[in-house]
Amino acid sequence: RKKISGTTSSANLFRFVKEGNNRLRYKGNKTRFFNVNVSMSYQATADLVLILYIAKNGTVIENTKVYGKGASGFFVSDAGILALPIVASIELNKDDYIEVWGERYSGSGSIQTVSLSLSIN
Repeated sequence: RKKISGTTSSANLFRFVKEGNNRLRYKGNKTRFFNVNVSMSYQATADLVLILYIAKNGTVIENTKVYGKGASGFFVSDAGILALPIVASIELNKDDYIEVWGERYSGSGSIQTVSLSLSIN
């Protein structure tokens, strides 16, 4: 398992700050539950099954896992693009942070992230 890499930007942050790429840190004073929404599109270079997760403070939240098989499961070509959504309700304390992580479940090859959207409200 590792953090999904790529250049990210941010907009309309309230009580959150962007730290580097693919990380939002909560700066509010009260502990709260937030709705976290992720949509990631990726292109696979070979027939592989990928698992995406939301991670809190560098630890994967197991019940957020979503499986995707983009290379041959849904497409005619070996280089299809698949979009995977993740939706979760997560409790955050001041200075907790959220990231999107992934791992190879089976198969070989690699992925290229086409787009990644992470929103918290």
